[in-house]
Amino acid sequence: MIITRAHYSHFDSSGLLLQNGAPMSSNAQAFPRPTNYQTYLYGIRCSLLFLLFCMPLVWAESPDLEKPDLGNVQEILVFTPLGPPTLEELDKLFPSGKKQKTSVPEEKKAKPVERKDDASDLLMQMIQSPDPAVRLRAVEGLGSEGNEDACPLLFIALADQEAMVRDAAIKALLVVPQDALLESIVGALGWGDPVIAQAVDASLPNLRSALDAPMLGRFTNPEAPRVERMVAAYCLGRMGSVRGAESLADEVWDDDLALALYCAEALASIEDPALLRQYVRMAQHPQVQVRTAAYRGLARIGGDDARAVLLPAARGATEPDSNARKFAIRQLASVPNEEVVEYLIDLIRADAGLVRPSSDALAAILGLPQGLHRGHWLDWYNEYYLPAKQAREKPESARANTDADAGVPVGFPEGGFPFIP
Repeated sequence: MIITRAHYSHFDSSGLLLQNGAPMSSNAQAFPRPTNYQTYLYGIRCSLLFLLFCMPLVWAESPDLEKPDLGNVQEILVFTPLGPPTLEELDKLFPSGKKQKTSVPEEKKAKPVERKDDASDLLMQMIQSPDPAVRLRAVEGLGSEGNEDACPLLFIALADQEAMVRDAAIKALLVVPQDALLESIVGALGWGDPVIAQAVDASLPNLRSALDAPMLGRFTNPEAPRVERMVAAYCLGRMGSVRGAESLADEVWDDDLALALYCAEALASIEDPALLRQYVRMAQHPQVQVRTAAYRGLARIGGDDARAVLLPAARGATEPDSNARKFAIRQLASVPNEEVVEYLIDLIRADAGLVRPSSDALAAILGLPQGLHRGHWLDWYNEYYLPAKQAREKPESARANTDADAGVPVGFPEGGFPFIP
């Protein structure tokens, strides 16, 4: 039996094995039971002895390999990861499996690839620089190449506080490939950061020349995802796309109600007098949201034809919804005449829950602040508007003449009193 150093402490001065300070039995002395730690040390020592015995034989059979210096055993016992063997080491260990090296043409050799991450990080730092000149230079650099990956950084520049940086970002976006610009804008408006989405939304009218055709193609594509078609419809309206008006008008009557509402809102944002017929038709839509969009479009066009639709809706003759009726009353400010003013005064005088929208419409007509009290409007009508109206209705011969000496009008002026409550 090999007695390790861990067993030495179990012998007393007389050479008798002890266990817990007491002499062990003869069987225990002959076969002491080692602990787990002792067994572990014993296994390590046996392994080291085996390695020390076998290493010279291995190195003796391989004369090509360098023999290590065994003078210091501690260096051999240290574990150092060597990694995978090299080709030279494999050739020496297995000479029969040596393969012929094949030459690689120069044009097929791997060329160093430029790291775009470093450039992107640098541009991001420049875009976020406190110096407006640095931010402007970064935007101009992005616009000079027309890189399709530049949209996220240019969208950040669209929200810049400096107008020159925002203008440069819009110019840079105009040279970005249309497909990449379209995908980036749809993603930013549909799922992007609110601040970035607001900045992109504000820049859409300036990007009309680059986005009009591809955005219309995305909207009219029936295979496109529903959300993307909604975003495309909104963009067409925000840009004021006249060429997309007909397609938007067709989708207003589609069975997809959500898409129809987006198309109605977009259509009401387009300034085109030719859309009057579409707005008149939309005013009869069964959905109240579509009807309110039609009232806004009619107010944008204005004129007698628009008034002929808005006034019956404001009176409740063609509009059953109370909120939509209030909205139509406010839109009367875009089609003013004496009939409209008289009707608004009648609503204020009746005091039947429609005073606020009526007073707001009158304030918009006269260019006055909203929220004036009901009594102020009645005083204005009785003291200013009604006398001026009566004076205009008098025959030409009954009107007062002007005193040439004094230079002051006698009676009511020719154009009536100004609309001041």
